[in-house]
Amino acid sequence: MTWPDATGADLERLRTAGVVASGRNGYARIGFHVFNDEADVDLAAAALGR
Repeated sequence: MTWPDATGADLERLRTAGVVASGRNGYARIGFHVFNDEADVDLAAAALGR
């Protein structure tokens, strides 16, 4: 999942929460894989205030 994050604020929130995320050219990106579970999704959503 990739979305606009021109200021890097979302990326910083994710990283502070312990979520592995990347940022390039004003976009933030997270990717879930087989080894991720619902708790990982909840952690990312909480970090982003959603």
